[in-house]
Amino acid sequence: SHRPRLMTAVMIPKVYSKSQKAFVQSILTAIDARKVCEVSYASRESNEVKTYPVHPLCMFEAEGGLYVFVETHRHGSIRILALERIRELKPLDDHFTWPEGFNPKPILEDPFGMIQQESVSVVVRFDEDQAPYVRERAWPASYVFEDQADGSLLMRLETGGIYGLKRWLLGWGRSVEVLEPTWLRDEMRDELAEALQKY
Repeated sequence: SHRPRLMTAVMIPKVYSKSQKAFVQSILTAIDARKVCEVSYASRESNEVKTYPVHPLCMFEAEGGLYVFVETHRHGSIRILALERIRELKPLDDHFTWPEGFNPKPILEDPFGMIQQESVSVVVRFDEDQAPYVRERAWPASYVFEDQADGSLLMRLETGGIYGLKRWLLGWGRSVEVLEPTWLRDEMRDELAEALQKY
């Protein structure tokens, strides 16, 4: 008999305090006016709060939370700040210009999330009973699906969201197999082996 469909994306929204919710309007106003802001932000790794100026570029929603693309000269790059880690936000008098060459659209349109690395070509195979649930998603036009003689489904894609892809694939359990690239196949095998040790 067919195995039941696996739940691969249980969405539990993040919880925000009143002060964090108040930051939303301040950020949106600063984005619209292109105003430099001073932000106090808690590091994910150490929870240490550091204060520095940023150029807020755009806000977006992902995985039940709100995030902001910012340009920061302190780090010399574009960063993503999570709303729940902003402790204070103060718009300054200075204005900024949009960073040349920065386009958030490809990042926001990647189904596998905002944590981006170098783009990678990936081939995965889904078992026959799960193939219909994979096909029914609204995938990017560049993704290719190939039905196999045994009823399984090959999925060919390119993504820079390797972290999100791995989480998604692990949610399919034994119904999926990574075929390419070899290093991702090895990482999936090792991840599953380590998980097994906990049981």
